Amino acid sequence: RADEQKKGTAAYAHSLFDLGYAMECFRQAQMFNTDGGYALVAMASDLLNTPPEVEFALAMMSKHPERPSLKEHFAAAARGADGLLQRNLKDHFSGEEYAHLK
Repeated sequence: RADEQKKGTAAYAHSLFDLGYAMECFRQAQMFNTDGGYALVAMASDLLNTPPEVEFALAMMSKHPERPSLKEHFAAAARGADGLLQRNLKDHFSGEEYAHLK
């Protein structure tokens, strides 16, 4: 889908997100040995002006193994969080392990 979209459009960015997120899921399931998914989602975030929901996805991707960008993604997601996103942040980033993010 990403190849079919015009670069720089929201549809192109969403295609990058979809592909990158799928690649990251496969990596975490040990079906792929690549870090390319994170880079694609980061590109999508930039193209979409850093929406908090995409930053949450990047924070999730940054958990295991922990990337230096985890705190930055968590903060960006938390700044724009409301409703379901707030609940997801609390559910996935609570406890002593993530106290340094708050």
